[in-house]
Amino acid sequence: MQPGQGKIAVVTGASRGIGRAVAVGLAQQGMRVVLVARGAEQLQITKPMIDQAGGAAWVLPAELSQPVAVDTLKTQILAQVGPPSILINAAGIFGPIQLIKDSDPAQWIETLQTNTIAPYLTCRAFVGGMIDQGWGRIINVSSAAALHTPGPTNSAYATSKVALNHFTRHLAAEIADTGVTAN
Repeated sequence: MQPGQGKIAVVTGASRGIGRAVAVGLAQQGMRVVLVARGAEQLQITKPMIDQAGGAAWVLPAELSQPVAVDTLKTQILAQVGPPSILINAAGIFGPIQLIKDSDPAQWIETLQTNTIAPYLTCRAFVGGMIDQGWGRIINVSSAAALHTPGPTNSAYATSKVALNHFTRHLAAEIADTGVTAN
């Protein structure tokens, strides 16, 4: 029997990159995987990879930076798959590469919404169920950009990842001794 056999994992950003690789890897460990990203087309590319690995996957596109969309996603996952015990927040965007004074406020804010607010919303949606189960794992994918000395042109991305790191530390402190971890 595989180590993750039967567990339900939600992977955001599963349409490409790290998220896709993690989703396939979890399926290879015997987990049922919910694939989440904004675009259904790219998720439909990931699903056959999981099927070929012998796993089971559900494709649920969602705009994770919106509270109502995350509430809807939670309802869909609970109804179609069951309560997740693993949440991987791998969705992310790089944001504007400009000086702050020249940056587009909408792009700057979108970067924080995608990289920081969306993980907050998904963690908020699923951590209670994990606590009720007595076991869960939350992984928020960050970046070395959060550790670099601030410089010009990368303020949105770096700020979003610094905030994500600190949020994850707060979450980990809140759920200590529950059987759920956040990293």
